[in-house]
Amino acid sequence: MSRPLDTSEDARGRQLLALANMPPADRLRLADEMSSDVRAIAEAGIRARRPGASPAEIADELAIRLLGRDVANDRRRVQSTHRT
Repeated sequence: MSRPLDTSEDARGRQLLALANMPPADRLRLADEMSSDVRAIAEAGIRARRPGASPAEIADELAIRLLGRDVANDRRRVQSTHRT
């Protein structure tokens, strides 16, 4: 994995060492928190670009970004069959 551009080599090394020394449950919790943060940032970006979008439209756009258009369309089809 490449070093983030805003992080020095020394800081990146300390980050990796800290992660390696974390118990697995803590690493999993951190990954979950980071995933939630990325999702919230993506949703905020969608809302900023489409201020009139409904919650369903935002969820659809987020699914496209996270899963790709084909999988997001499959997800939408499955959800619509479960609603009837």
